[in-house]
Amino acid sequence: MSTAISIPYAPRAWQQAVHQAMQGHRFTVVVAHRRSGKTVLSVATLISAAIATRNGRFAYVAPSIKQARGITWNLFKELTQAIPSMTFRESENRMIFPNGAEIALFSGEQHDAMRGIGLDGVVLDELAQFPPDAFGSSIRPTLSDRSGWALIIGTPAGLDLLHEFYQRGQDPSYPDWWSGLFPASQTGVLSREELDGAKRDTTSPDQYRREFEVDFTASADDVLIPLPLVQEAMQRRLSALSERALMNSAKIVGVDVARYGADSTVFFPRWGRQALGPIVIENSDLMYVVGKLSRFVNEWQPHAIFVDVGGIGAGVVDRMRQLGYDIFDVNFGARATDERFANMRAQMWFGMREWLQNDGILPREQRLLAEITSPNYTFDASNRIKLERKEEMKARLGRSPDLADALALTFAAPVAPPELPWEYRDLSVNPARAIGFDYDPYERI
Repeated sequence: MSTAISIPYAPRAWQQAVHQAMQGHRFTVVVAHRRSGKTVLSVATLISAAIATRNGRFAYVAPSIKQARGITWNLFKELTQAIPSMTFRESENRMIFPNGAEIALFSGEQHDAMRGIGLDGVVLDELAQFPPDAFGSSIRPTLSDRSGWALIIGTPAGLDLLHEFYQRGQDPSYPDWWSGLFPASQTGVLSREELDGAKRDTTSPDQYRREFEVDFTASADDVLIPLPLVQEAMQRRLSALSERALMNSAKIVGVDVARYGADSTVFFPRWGRQALGPIVIENSDLMYVVGKLSRFVNEWQPHAIFVDVGGIGAGVVDRMRQLGYDIFDVNFGARATDERFANMRAQMWFGMREWLQNDGILPREQRLLAEITSPNYTFDASNRIKLERKEEMKARLGRSPDLADALALTFAAPVAPPELPWEYRDLSVNPARAIGFDYDPYERI
């Protein structure tokens, strides 16, 4: 005869909505405000799953093991007081239930320790603070053998991996994913007086919007390109008149060549006001990139090609020139031609911002949105604009901003508009058709 076990947890309405969503989805993303009860929700979910799963294996993962213990260890003990014969192995950061189920604490910083284990479920707390490859290389594989679930919780800190996973939960093409947004103004957890005090005490309105109203669109004061500007650019479309004007605009392609194994090589074509879809090449060597780029140039016939010479980019430039192509090499760290900027990278990104402010059109690409709104800027000792380093952006995004850097390269130098070919002078055409070949703007190679 089995004995019913209850834990001292009475979910609020917003927490109950999450529990219901988890019944029909394998991956659940919860974006909730500070002091909302995310931790209690997570711990109670793990305990309930462990009680129901004989010999089950579960994990709670925070950015560091110190954070994991400090946030949850005492709470686990408190919520399992009614369960007889519980074993807490302090030195192993692991607890064992009477039915053989286990819950262990792990560090996102040392995610490699999770490789090789099989999990029935995992909670990931502030995933965006983990190393970039933690989820894909270590955490996600632990769920494969047992078809395990994941509960991902956090509070916005910009357009990082949490935002990307939140968007995935909103996308019907990811049926296993669900995401919910729970601001302080709706959960009822904090009183009106407490919220008013928090609003007074935060350093800026944007900080309050991020921390308490879980607003991903709240840009920090030092963000170069704000999210609303990019969202507006992704909603724009060319009118028939604009299409005709486009024919008298320069066609430019920026090429950001992969530096490391996990980075991507990107060709980003821009035709005047309109940025077309990027071409992304994964795991490629120099000669493969040269072959794809030469084919692209032959078919699209751009008026200028700007290639980043970092990494193997210089080799791509040299080989393309040997083949007879007119290529402009760009060094992101080189001296800017405009004295307002610390280097060419800052100058190009600022040019991209001005283009967006002047009705530039972007493809609807979620990865591009996250990358282009990511960098912060400061001023150096000479009062020149200095952009956040690419390595710092990569640490926050979980990947290198290859798409955004490739598009920024199209602003390396002004390109004169071409003389309009006679066959297009009196013809209104769709710019995608005018490219001149069967071109998929979202091609992935």
